[in-house]
Amino acid sequence: SFFGHGIKFLNPDHWDVKYHLTLNLFTAAAESACALSDAALVQSFTDVVLAHSRNLDDRLPAVYFTVKSLKESRNLRLCIDCASEVLKQLGEDVSVVFNTPSKESIESLNNLLLRK
Repeated sequence: SFFGHGIKFLNPDHWDVKYHLTLNLFTAAAESACALSDAALVQSFTDVVLAHSRNLDDRLPAVYFTVKSLKESRNLRLCIDCASEVLKQLGEDVSVVFNTPSKESIESLNNLLLRK
């Protein structure tokens, strides 16, 4: 991929020396993988961003692409867990309890998630 080639050219200490360039490359790669519906690739790029980012503002785009990818792959539980964790870091108390949903609840939620 285009961004993968850019990442390959980075020096070993790229997170220390070229932080913003590296952050932008990995975030753009995650966005591109998300657009291609490649959940595994999204996760690999966002894992790197989350491990090296310096603050929540730098992490938010990566988390967004993770949540979006999880939603598109219909992994609702992980999607909600990920989003809830970020909301907690932002000071919002979000408690989500999973019960066995009814068929109607699942259909309603799927319709909501598929709407753009």
